Amino acid sequence: MASVANQPLDFYSSPYLAEHYDLICAQEGSFFEDIEVFYAELMKIRALKHAKAQDPDALTIIDAGTGTGRALYSLTQRVLQSGLNLSKMKLLGFDPSQDMVDRAGQTRDLKGAEHVEWICASAVDLNKIVSSRGLQGKVDLIMFADGGFLHLTTPEEGREFLCGLKTSLTPGVGRACVSITSRESVDDLHYYDTGAPGKDVVEYASQQYPTFIYRNTLTGMEEAGTVGVSSFQFEVWKVHEDGRRELVESQATRLAGRWWTQNEMKDLIKDVPGIQLIEVAAPDHRQTFYTIGV
Repeated sequence: MASVANQPLDFYSSPYLAEHYDLICAQEGSFFEDIEVFYAELMKIRALKHAKAQDPDALTIIDAGTGTGRALYSLTQRVLQSGLNLSKMKLLGFDPSQDMVDRAGQTRDLKGAEHVEWICASAVDLNKIVSSRGLQGKVDLIMFADGGFLHLTTPEEGREFLCGLKTSLTPGVGRACVSITSRESVDDLHYYDTGAPGKDVVEYASQQYPTFIYRNTLTGMEEAGTVGVSSFQFEVWKVHEDGRRELVESQATRLAGRWWTQNEMKDLIKDVPGIQLIEVAAPDHRQTFYTIGV
């Protein structure tokens, strides 16, 4: 019998949804050119450490809202391509969805690093995460990629994360790079195509669960002020050898995000004592990057 949920789930909260997210992301190639931004920031941090007679290879990197580890994994691959190694890197990715970080641990091979950890936690818990691991003032780079900051939908949540930067980043060296997705970029994202008016539902064949396919239908988009909520109906189907389909799971899901303006971000950063905005960069129309130091 199929599992049919009555209450909406978060968009990322099941093993099926976690794999579906990766399958979608494979279609969003142009959106994920952010790695060059993070890599450039990492090279600046290495130069700062070298100038301070610190080991530039000894790096602690945190990926906030890591999802399935896409940004952290891609950054390490970029580092390896440049001829550097990971042997002195400590890497930590965290996400509020246990299913997402479970998949990150299963699918992202970071064995060359000195230490790798994937944990379930919210961005507002950054200070607790760092403090519990003795990393206060020892973090070189914090990434918040894929517009994940948008899921912090109130100024209080945004401020709580930014306060965590103050206790996390290495003074004079450490940087946080926060990506804010633009409202216009929604038009470029494939997961809003599926089942929208005039659009067919796109099916994705599971790689993790042979014979399963995923169907995700956009059922609604609402806005309340600066916060938007997208609703979907997510289905998992088993395809039998004779072509017959059997519904395995059907879930209503929701995805909430705040459209942070550049002025809002600048004011939010300015309101947190002990941190400073170093740079604002918008390499394309999809997202704006805020580099923050202490």
